[in-house]
Amino acid sequence: MEITIEIPERVGQQLQPLQHRLPEIIERGIQVLLAEQRTVASDEAMIIALLTSQPTPEQVLALALLPAGCRPV
Repeated sequence: MEITIEIPERVGQQLQPLQHRLPEIIERGIQVLLAEQRTVASDEAMIIALLTSQPTPEQVLALALLPAGCRPV
């Protein structure tokens, strides 16, 4: 499939030496974006589950202090 896009000059300069790998670069980028979307959806579901369980104030505060990607057990 052939696709034509416009990109910023800076991005074009970075891609110039990698143009033979553009399909791979695009595929990897898509995989990263999809993984991020799944993580956000998972985080949202966890937060909703916690909030609907009528958590204690301490549980809510503990959630806000978790580093990205961590889940309470």
